Amino acid sequence: MISHDFQSDEGLAHQLLNEALTRANAAADASQTHGMLCGVLCAPHGINAEEWMAEILDHGGHTNASGSQCRRLLQALHEDTVHQIGDDNMSFRLLLPGDGESLANRAEALAAWCESFLYGMALGGLERFEDLPENAREILTDMADFTRIDTEEDGEAAEHAYVELVEYLRMGALLVNAELHPAPPDHRGGESLH
Repeated sequence: MISHDFQSDEGLAHQLLNEALTRANAAADASQTHGMLCGVLCAPHGINAEEWMAEILDHGGHTNASGSQCRRLLQALHEDTVHQIGDDNMSFRLLLPGDGESLANRAEALAAWCESFLYGMALGGLERFEDLPENAREILTDMADFTRIDTEEDGEAAEHAYVELVEYLRMGALLVNAELHPAPPDHRGGESLH
């Protein structure tokens, strides 16, 4: 099942999606695609799945067999991400290269994910950071800073910093989504708490 791949092994899912995007002559790689999707989903107004896919596949190739396979993977990614970002169990994960990739490649993909998240927010109707609640504004400002991350650092300290940054961004995306799309109050049959 395609959607299972996105949830079980992010590194493998990243590789498979990257290969499909390359074969389809897509405008973005897997990290950029996921970052943009997350931004669109968290944005004030969002865009639908077809519009998002058109942003990714705008260079053609989406009518051939490679493009059709890529569209199916993108649809599965969309469905999984919608589920994950709204999941109370906080199962949401950034789609990034696996640990087998060099830290420089993973850091570069993380920077691209951040840049694409911001692009997705703009596609989804965000015009100015100043219009956001303070916490969301801070997260997006940090993401803008992370687009310029140093991808040449290496070693145990750099690896630890990368892991912490991924977790910060994961929680940050969830926070932005929660602040811009608050869950409705839980009404249970007229019960009130005093």
